[in-house]
Amino acid sequence: MSGICGIIRFDEKPVKKEEIQKMLDVTKIHGYDAEGIWIDGSVGLGHKMLCTTPESLHEKQPLIGEDDNLVLVADARLDNRTELIEKLDRKETNFDKVTDADLILWSYQKWGNNCPSYFNGDFAFAIWNNKENKLFVSRDRFGIRQFYYYYNKEILIFATYIEPIFSSGFLKRVVDIQSVKKYIKFSALDRTESFFEEIKRLPSSNWMTISKNQFKVARYWYPEKIQTNTTLSLDEAAKKFSILFHNAVKASLRSSHPVSVELSGGLDSSSIYSIAISMNMTQPFAAHTMQHKGLPSDETYYIEQLEKKFKSDILKFDINEIDFKKHNLSNFYSKFPDSPQRGNFIEFVMKNRILAKRGVRVIITGIGADEVLGGDDSFMLQYLKNLKFVRLFKTLRCIGRRAQSRSIFIKYIFSLFFVDPLKESINKIIKYVQSKRFFKNNFDKSTLDLEEIELDKEVDNNYIELFGLDFLSPRFSYWIDFNALQNYSNDGIEVRHPFFDTKLVEFIISLPPEYLHHCGKYKNILKLAMNGIVPDKVLYRNNKTSLVPGIKLQMKKIFTDSNIYHQNLIYLKLLKKETSKHLTSQYFSGKIMTKDLLKLWVVSNLENWLKLKKGNIRMLASMKKDSDIKKYTKPKVKNLGKIGSKTKYGKSKSGSDGTSSTYYNPGHDSGFGGAS
Repeated sequence: MSGICGIIRFDEKPVKKEEIQKMLDVTKIHGYDAEGIWIDGSVGLGHKMLCTTPESLHEKQPLIGEDDNLVLVADARLDNRTELIEKLDRKETNFDKVTDADLILWSYQKWGNNCPSYFNGDFAFAIWNNKENKLFVSRDRFGIRQFYYYYNKEILIFATYIEPIFSSGFLKRVVDIQSVKKYIKFSALDRTESFFEEIKRLPSSNWMTISKNQFKVARYWYPEKIQTNTTLSLDEAAKKFSILFHNAVKASLRSSHPVSVELSGGLDSSSIYSIAISMNMTQPFAAHTMQHKGLPSDETYYIEQLEKKFKSDILKFDINEIDFKKHNLSNFYSKFPDSPQRGNFIEFVMKNRILAKRGVRVIITGIGADEVLGGDDSFMLQYLKNLKFVRLFKTLRCIGRRAQSRSIFIKYIFSLFFVDPLKESINKIIKYVQSKRFFKNNFDKSTLDLEEIELDKEVDNNYIELFGLDFLSPRFSYWIDFNALQNYSNDGIEVRHPFFDTKLVEFIISLPPEYLHHCGKYKNILKLAMNGIVPDKVLYRNNKTSLVPGIKLQMKKIFTDSNIYHQNLIYLKLLKKETSKHLTSQYFSGKIMTKDLLKLWVVSNLENWLKLKKGNIRMLASMKKDSDIKKYTKPKVKNLGKIGSKTKYGKSKSGSDGTSSTYYNPGHDSGFGGAS
């Protein structure tokens, strides 16, 4: 895991080394190994490296191509290295020292804009082409690595995180109120947006080219075009899945530093841990879990089943021992400023800091299994048409946790009895109902009495489409973007998700959908593949614990009657003052319903995040009058003045003279990174 950044001046004004250095200085990666800066006139690139694979120990970035034409900065880990090396037909003799950055650059030289489609792994990278004066950028299929940018006709500024873009000094930090509204209404943002005005994200599964006269974004992965494979029996599919899943877990264990598997006690993470042990890998790894002693969400029983089967010791943290008062929301958001969080994130942050102090650099999670193995609901229509009501009922029951199962079911019933001319009208009605359900699920006006969130009608409809029937819809990417990476990155830990392995996902998509919920068994294909590997009491458990007890504990230890406030949300007319008072009084009286408790947690997180941007919020909120809007102008790009053209800096890390980059090792700090 690394941090990348860069400035491209299309007005041909020079980029200063100090500007790139400022961006690197605020790229917070605990215990990073090296920094690199490359400057050539109006182009500047920066890289902050955290080595996590054996090959990365030999890596130096920015990486300059063999003919000095291409320059790469990458935050990447490729899992199909052997396959790529064969396809590239390189005549290298020591492939152990060929880095993932080398492979990306060689792939771009061979396949151009199509190169991302050949990669299996997590990546965000940028390649500057000196001859063509253009930048090529791409991001992995599932949005696990970040890429933010600011662009106008004069300048492009990009980075792994948002903070380095602001530190460059070219634009003001202004919270995008429309994005905040969308987050409140949908619990997610569009894949191109951020919470700040003029800061955009490159969507997952996309590449982008930028030059003085061109700006183009295009998809390179189309999972919806994958054809269903009807030639495999269920048993054959389970065996093929098992092979691919073993390969994905094996790839995730490739590391130059200690690895730890994050266990919840559920089937997904337990499957990863069980496979890792059964493969007898030479790569050492450990496992850890967060105990919720005394809470209904405690999974210790299932963790003990794993220890018993594999005769192993799993590191256990206790949520009751976390000092939530010290590590409160204000403290957290001062160190994680890019976006608000949800769920029980504080316990994960504190756990990761301890692991980082022990030398762990890679955490493997079960994230992605629910989304990838959740299945496509369309096969329920076939059950209904064929009058297989028992199978339909079992399937609906096992996936009933999904937010829109009932509305989808209603849609299928309508599709049976109405002719095509009526379907469009019915779909509009369903979209309307879905929009109300989403609003109700997230912020129920009957209990919360929130202000109506007004959005452009077209935007509103587009958002409803995002949460519709499409398998692998963009929604799961938001969870990665706005939660998982935020919880790990500042602490110098790379998070890996075997369930998001490209080959595994593409295979799952190709299966007949009923294979995923055969006879009403949720994640049936995984259960078949893990039979005899995962302990039976974990494999066949019927319940899934809730995160709510852990959230309740965090709130109990953090909140007092003097520190729950929602002034910014009230000021922006996103929350009524009386609603805030009602929620807090209900909370302290102990009479608050679970759904309202979760809403209180969400809005309190949003309020604490907004509090750090208070001045910008008030400036933007004051623009609601037309006269104020007319007075407001976007900040101009500052004039850097003139310096000598085509300046390059650098000495190599070993001290020998260089012409392209500056590398140094700051050493490893023994304390925690991120918030104290």
